[in-house]
Amino acid sequence: MAEKELLSNCYLDYKKNKTTYDKMNNYYNNESDARKNYQIITDRINNILDVNFIQKFIAEESSYVLGNPITYSSYTDNVDAVNAIRDNIRHWSVKHDRELLNESLKFNIGYELYFIDKIGRFSSIICNPTSCYILEDDFGNIELFIRFYTKRFDKTNTIYADVYESTTIIHYRVLANNFEQIGNIDENMFGRVPVSMVYIGSLYESIYARIKNLQDALQTNMSDNSNEISDFRASYIKMTGCKIDGTTKGEDGLTDLQRMKKLGILNLPSKDSDVAWLMKNFNDSYVQNNLNNIEDKIYQMSSHINYNEKMQSNLSGTALRSRLLSLEMKCKNNIQAMQDCIKNRIEFLFLYLYKKTGVAYNVGDINLTFTPSIPTDDFLTAQMISQLGDKISTKTALSQLSFINNPDLEMKQIEEENQADSIGNDLLTNSDGSDNNATN
Repeated sequence: MAEKELLSNCYLDYKKNKTTYDKMNNYYNNESDARKNYQIITDRINNILDVNFIQKFIAEESSYVLGNPITYSSYTDNVDAVNAIRDNIRHWSVKHDRELLNESLKFNIGYELYFIDKIGRFSSIICNPTSCYILEDDFGNIELFIRFYTKRFDKTNTIYADVYESTTIIHYRVLANNFEQIGNIDENMFGRVPVSMVYIGSLYESIYARIKNLQDALQTNMSDNSNEISDFRASYIKMTGCKIDGTTKGEDGLTDLQRMKKLGILNLPSKDSDVAWLMKNFNDSYVQNNLNNIEDKIYQMSSHINYNEKMQSNLSGTALRSRLLSLEMKCKNNIQAMQDCIKNRIEFLFLYLYKKTGVAYNVGDINLTFTPSIPTDDFLTAQMISQLGDKISTKTALSQLSFINNPDLEMKQIEEENQADSIGNDLLTNSDGSDNNATN
């Protein structure tokens, strides 16, 4: 059981970092500094445009990595272990892994907390640093995990904390940085702190840290440009040598100003009179170049590409993929972070199954295959497999194709089809080699 002084120190450290993580979350939800600090000009147009590249890039990366289902396979062809994984996470949301990565990309770190639900199923919830704190030792082992929360409709806004340790789950009420235990101590059946991390990188390597200032600049400039154009609706008329009466009404019940607006005609008193629009000299090329430069820097710093750029219509899948090289390298880091988390998830699942059924599975026997949602040339891959011939196994060859996410099942179906064809041939052919369908 962790000492209350240690828990208080953890809480103080959590609050110190929470400000930064809250700001990262705000930017994802369109609450940027550019919007908050936009300079309002009284009696003028003050629209604020939202340009959320952070949200866009996070969605793109999570879709690239997990747009296709993860393939589970066994190095030793242990089909029971693979089926056990699929059977025991089938009740999870089909979007769970994508939402986990999405949440992790916001902060460059995310958590997955495991528990046994009310009907005894292995389950998990996604957590992030705005509501959780993790304490590791010098070797990277997790010593405890704290999940902070408030209760709905609680007007006191009391903060509660669930502290997960290797063998216990203890519930607290947090009052002025002090932890006051409430309720009973629950048993942690896993024997370890039941949490996995998706560690993508440091906070300063996040998408937020890379493009936050650029996005603010783009949002401010676009808003200024839009408001400048909108203000032209109230452009002024410059009149020389004449005067418009906007108060005295004539026989038709209209003032000079109203009559001018209605008829669209001005009757000038003399040839020296002049009327013209008074408008600001607006250099649109300068503004557009500035916006384009900022947007280009955003794409460069984030390693993404602009899909709105025109491309040649006859580009091959390989050529398209080469444009995504930088993004693909970045997403490989995301894949590795997810692999570490999911391997840990499987280890907790196997602990659960061992205690439930007594059957032990080896987590090291499980292989994870991610198929990114990026352009692939399956025709070229099939040609390469054909040229390799018997130098590569059928199972390995099938796993290289983007449209096959379960090579084990595909191998089983091939075997069943071959067996059915063999039985059919035997039925059509006599044991002496004669054809049953042959005529005398």
